[in-house]
Amino acid sequence: MRVLTKGLASAAAAASLMLGTPALAEWKRAESPNFIVYSRGGEGALRRYVESL
Repeated sequence: MRVLTKGLASAAAAASLMLGTPALAEWKRAESPNFIVYSRGGEGALRRYVESL
């Protein structure tokens, strides 16, 4: 019985790790006349990319 309890506790702990938490990402948004672009990269690179569209 004790082994079963440890097994269930281990399974519950593993399941809680798999659920995880939402990742924090700092998304940036840039707009051109025809597009809206989102990026996690640098602001300058995003601006240059959108200007090239």
